[in-house]
Amino acid sequence: MVVAVLAMAIDHLIGTEGDDDSEVLADPLAFAIAVGMSAAAAFVLFGWLVPRAISLGRSRAATTGLICGVLSVVPGVAFLWLGFPFVTAGSAVALGLEGWRGERRGQAALAVIAGGVVMTLGTMLYVYALFD
Repeated sequence: MVVAVLAMAIDHLIGTEGDDDSEVLADPLAFAIAVGMSAAAAFVLFGWLVPRAISLGRSRAATTGLICGVLSVVPGVAFLWLGFPFVTAGSAVALGLEGWRGERRGQAALAVIAGGVVMTLGTMLYVYALFD
């Protein structure tokens, strides 16, 4: 959630868009909406889904983590500006690490890899946009 808020601050408060002749565009309302949506997603994922999947066993955690990892990549990349993929990627990593000790190590590894790639590339993209 912290990474999502920082990315949204860079995108919506500092601004990453604008041409050479204009000032950088900042939109506090978009920041508030994006952080609210990311917080709601984090509440659902980390408050309900992650604990439920872990309580159902490590195999379920690995499978659910893989689903979260796929959601952070496929539709998540399109919604990077809302912070959503950072939250789903975090849940994929958490569930993948829990599922790693179970029977479905392949699914758990893919969940950790997908979540880690989204977190790393998304963060790098926002850092690049900040300094560009």
